[in-house]
Amino acid sequence: MAPQKPRCTFKECKSAAQRIVGDCGFCDGHFCAKHRLLEDHKCSGLEDVSMNPVPSSSSGTDEDEDTTEWWLCKKESHERNAAQLEAERTQVIRGV
Repeated sequence: MAPQKPRCTFKECKSAAQRIVGDCGFCDGHFCAKHRLLEDHKCSGLEDVSMNPVPSSSSGTDEDEDTTEWWLCKKESHERNAAQLEAERTQVIRGV
């Protein structure tokens, strides 16, 4: 009898898990092509820090300023990288 193929560990998905690219290093799950990305399988190891800075329990400390500064720096870097990628986008030339 042939060994069973590993199945996608996303909820009720019955698809076969992809080798290597379907393995998540954050939650140790094995996923199919549809669920292999962190956002698609709602990975427990995924943290969304892109929208807001980390909330702080105290106010007015140097640590709060460092957190806010880090978040602004990260946001600026993201916007700069997005603009650079948009500028370098390959254009399709039809009829050549």
